[in-house]
Amino acid sequence: MRPTIKIVMSATAGAAVMVAGGITLKSELSDGPDTVPSCSWPLAVSGKATPVQTGLVKCYLRALAERDEAGLSAVADQSARVTDADLRLSADARSGTPRASFTPDPVTGASVTVRITFANGVTTNVDMVLANPASWHSWRLMIGSSASDHGPAPAARRDPSP
Repeated sequence: MRPTIKIVMSATAGAAVMVAGGITLKSELSDGPDTVPSCSWPLAVSGKATPVQTGLVKCYLRALAERDEAGLSAVADQSARVTDADLRLSADARSGTPRASFTPDPVTGASVTVRITFANGVTTNVDMVLANPASWHSWRLMIGSSASDHGPAPAARRDPSP
């Protein structure tokens, strides 16, 4: 066999091994997603929030308003089993422009409490966590039965009396 052909064959085989090893290494280093879904939905924001975090909450609200279980699973920390309890605020999400207040964990910064106040006065808290420590674009919400035992806090109705 000609030396040139041997070199080309060896280089090709070496490149294939490096690609396969790189894919394996990447999957071993990755602890979860490295991107966040982004959606268009009306939302007033207060507190310290990144565009990625705001986009995730918009996706949550849109999926909630549309009772879209697949959309809710897409924003959940893990594969979430969405139940009727997770959809209980869907009418509230359709009631107008909600306000989301973001409060990051001051110690780690890898979790955020999001307090959502719907236009009709109903409020709920949803925890947001960094799903993949290697990516600041991997935020997910703690919703659904398998993602969190506590899920969103029960809705609180504002007392209309002064």
